[in-house]
Amino acid sequence: MNKEVTDWELFQRFLVYARPHWKSLALGVATVPFSVGTTLLLPWLIIRIIDDHVIPGDLDGLYQMATFMALAVAVGYFSDSIYTFTLQKTGQLAISAMRSDLFAHILSMPRSFFDQRPIGVVLTRLTSDMEALNDSLAIGVLSIFTDFLKTIALLALLITLSWKLTLVVLLILPPIYLVSNFLRTRLRHYYNLTREALAEATGYLQECLNGVKTIQLYASEAKVQKDFEEKTKHFFKAQTHSNFYDAALYSVIEGITSIALGLMIWYGSQQILAGIVSIGVLVGFINTLNRIFVPFVNLLNKFRFSSVHFHHSKI
Repeated sequence: MNKEVTDWELFQRFLVYARPHWKSLALGVATVPFSVGTTLLLPWLIIRIIDDHVIPGDLDGLYQMATFMALAVAVGYFSDSIYTFTLQKTGQLAISAMRSDLFAHILSMPRSFFDQRPIGVVLTRLTSDMEALNDSLAIGVLSIFTDFLKTIALLALLITLSWKLTLVVLLILPPIYLVSNFLRTRLRHYYNLTREALAEATGYLQECLNGVKTIQLYASEAKVQKDFEEKTKHFFKAQTHSNFYDAALYSVIEGITSIALGLMIWYGSQQILAGIVSIGVLVGFINTLNRIFVPFVNLLNKFRFSSVHFHHSKI
């Protein structure tokens, strides 16, 4: 019995292809402190602008702080763009080398391999599945690092500002995790079905095109058309279910976030009237809410898609 290969072992195999491009990857990693720093600076600037300048009516200081905020946004976007570009470039180069090795491996396979597998299925694995793997690695796994750092840094900032309001945020995380975990399980199931149905339909189409003269010779056009429609309907149903659960995931998260926003405003207003927190702190918490929940869900999705694509890469 063959030993089951773990996702970490598969990721290490990918790193073999990414290692020659370590300079590009190092450049992207070097921008992470600037990205995390600006992520933390923006809520703090919002708090200072409201408490120190908007409420007292200090317009001169307001213009200066607004300039600082614009610079922070520019630095954040610039560092994020460099990070994304370098990671995608590294991922593309690694996938290109991986595709070349995979193509050479396919050419070395015996004839019995192609007797057991339709050419269209093999073609799909070499094209669309490789692109999906690239998206998972370049945009998914490699960017989990920054999303995780930003989420932890924002939570640390919120605890520093008001641990009571932070508890309101943390109370929402367990329901988000439970709901998203259920929806992600269903989404992963239908995502697998979608990939399998696409490979099956592509393989059947390739076989029909190669043998179109034989089909016409035996007047089997109607039967072939019916079979292809069935395979296409299978793909359509799987893709529709996948889209439904994907949309439901973000809709439910958006609804829970709205509930958390209402609770935060309700509890934060009491804290303001009691003189415990300022208006700027409450506005800063509201502004930071989506910055925590959205990366949290993205982290779960990236882990899920990475696992799916890793297992597809073993086929």
